[in-house]
Amino acid sequence: QLLLVPAFAIGLLFTNYGVVSPGANDNLSGVFIALGLARHFGQTGHRLDRTEIAFLITGSEEAGLRGAKHFVEKNQANGGDIETVFVTLDTFRDEDFLAIYTKDMNGTVTHDARLSRLMKEAGLDCGWDLPYSTVTVGSTDAAAFTQGGMHAVALAAMNPKYAPFYHTRRDHWDNMSAECLRKTIQVVMKAIDRYDSGGLPELP
Repeated sequence: QLLLVPAFAIGLLFTNYGVVSPGANDNLSGVFIALGLARHFGQTGHRLDRTEIAFLITGSEEAGLRGAKHFVEKNQANGGDIETVFVTLDTFRDEDFLAIYTKDMNGTVTHDARLSRLMKEAGLDCGWDLPYSTVTVGSTDAAAFTQGGMHAVALAAMNPKYAPFYHTRRDHWDNMSAECLRKTIQVVMKAIDRYDSGGLPELP
């Protein structure tokens, strides 16, 4: 425990409480995509034949997934016999690193294999073989849904080795990638249409 004190003290030296991180990529980019899709379905007449779609924006992800956990607690018993799936969108900045996160919460939570496969097939439909990946440090809201017994998976696009904007003042709107957002929207749209036409795929 004493060894943590110097590290904590050093961390304070590099913290400026007077500067706020705008959070443009983490995670207003995910919110932007969700709201853009909601607008699309609301204004274009794009209708789904067998699927009711909802767009959920949760808060307090950085504070222990509190928003997602609260939603799970309030709605865990409401699904009944209706299959419900959650695709969480978390940080879209580096298009070459767009990936399907099948493991979460430091690798301790495994997401739904069939939903992960659906996202894989959606990516292939768009011309991209999206890799499966693991959230090795931290977690996404998908972890809360999976822990609550729901079908969930996470989608994200961030270089895990070099992300200078992450949790800093550099996470600004002028440091976003329109192409990454566009690519992600295409994959999510294809996944929605695939799910509506055939549900979750069987595993090979």
